[in-house]
Amino acid sequence: MLQVPRLVLPYPTPIYRRKNDSTVQAMSTSRWKWPQGAGSKFYTTIPQVLNYTIIAAPRCNLTSPGWYAEKLKPHFVKCGISEDEVRYIDDKQMQPFLQSLGEADIQSKVSEASSLGAKVVILILPKYNLTTYRDFKNVADRVVGIQSFCLVENWRPEQQELMTNVMMKLNLKLGGINHIVNAVKTTLQAHTMVLGADLIHPSPNAFPGTPSIASMVGSMDDHAGKCLGSMRLQSIDKTDREVSITSSCAC
Repeated sequence: MLQVPRLVLPYPTPIYRRKNDSTVQAMSTSRWKWPQGAGSKFYTTIPQVLNYTIIAAPRCNLTSPGWYAEKLKPHFVKCGISEDEVRYIDDKQMQPFLQSLGEADIQSKVSEASSLGAKVVILILPKYNLTTYRDFKNVADRVVGIQSFCLVENWRPEQQELMTNVMMKLNLKLGGINHIVNAVKTTLQAHTMVLGADLIHPSPNAFPGTPSIASMVGSMDDHAGKCLGSMRLQSIDKTDREVSITSSCAC
């Protein structure tokens, strides 16, 4: 019989922090959950005053913006932000519902949110809509220059994991690190940089003119939790080009 040498690796152990900045480990299984106990937060957070607002598509439930704001409120502590440091720009300051899903209306509403001091805009959709998501992200990321993400209304039934996932995305957008894996830190040698590169081509059902994307990242800490990246758009004829990244560090 053929024998193949093998090595069974243990499940990774994600590490988070407590309110007093001590570390806490999540239960190590193939799918881990948020650490039990009050006051747990992500491994690295950047405490700050956060102004945000929620806008909604025309066919969304009229109560959805306020419902999501109320359900998200106790979870901001995961990002190192206390409840008194969060300001929700509510319907008394701006109408949360879009007039239509046209890009012009989306831009008008996102620009209004930015003028009121919002740092993050959340868009609620009644169901998954790739075209609206594309237009919203283009307006927020490229035109107005504001952090953003989408929620789908059929996820509205209260779910602890959903709110934690939203906070994971927010913490990354605010410059934090969600968790680390201790085995990585103990394995990496000092002054080691981890590099990763990828090239993605559009799928057959992608929008016409969708380009390929080449990207490259390089770690900047001793547990590969934070990376600097370089991303370049490719020609739509799927011609590959090399992508280079230049970095310097003081060792």
